[in-house]
Amino acid sequence: MTFLFGEPKLSNEELSQCLTWLGQHYKITTFQEKEADLYNNALVKYGGSMSIDSSASEEMVKVVKRLVQAATECVSRIDNMTSIPQVASVTHYAWRIVLADYLAWVRAQCAAIEAVAGGMHPRGEYVAELLQKAENSRKKAEKEEQKLLKRMIRSGATMNDFQKLVVNAARAVTDENWQPSQE
Repeated sequence: MTFLFGEPKLSNEELSQCLTWLGQHYKITTFQEKEADLYNNALVKYGGSMSIDSSASEEMVKVVKRLVQAATECVSRIDNMTSIPQVASVTHYAWRIVLADYLAWVRAQCAAIEAVAGGMHPRGEYVAELLQKAENSRKKAEKEEQKLLKRMIRSGATMNDFQKLVVNAARAVTDENWQPSQE
């Protein structure tokens, strides 16, 4: 069934539930991005010298293991979300797939970095395949999220509402001291 001019507007209750869910989703993505930034910064600093400098290898192994723990924490947190509005369920599960694909890539990347640190050749093509899969699932999830956001805007949500959610997510991740889980 196709609706004329898009999906119907959300009720006030549905909109409120979606905003609450989106706030929780933004916390997870904020935490993921913060941890990815730590990894990216370490990769810039140590990545080029890993094969010739054992201390650089050791640092990269520590950082990538933390990234695995952080990705595991993200999957755990999305799995433990209990209030998923029906209208946000497609978006929610699309992001769940992204996090699962991301975790698979991070684990493979960790194994590759450990191989380099151990003087072995990593399975780079496998890591690249997993990265591509994660990027493709992210694109799909972003499209689903955009559809949901447009529907929320048509239903009365404002850019200010979304900006507050982003700011509150960043503050909550810091205030609640989110940390990577211990695998």
